[in-house]
Amino acid sequence: MEPGQGATQLAKATSTTALFSRIVARARGSQIPFVAGAPLAAEGDGVYAGTVKIALSNKFWMYYDNIVLLTLLMPAGFVWFMNRVPK
Repeated sequence: MEPGQGATQLAKATSTTALFSRIVARARGSQIPFVAGAPLAAEGDGVYAGTVKIALSNKFWMYYDNIVLLTLLMPAGFVWFMNRVPK
């Protein structure tokens, strides 16, 4: 592989035209995945999304989804703490 050829292949794979063609193929019933990573697949001992085993405890909320709550709670906690600091 020559220098720059990997970047060219990546640009072709992630272009808007490639995305649109995958959407059209999926709408027609073809089995082309939307992402290049590992799709959600059933294996012998459970269901996996990438490398994470899907169970009842993480079916709807993964541990890294807590960033959604932290973006609201951290500033609110800072304001609450600063109101308690003696002047």
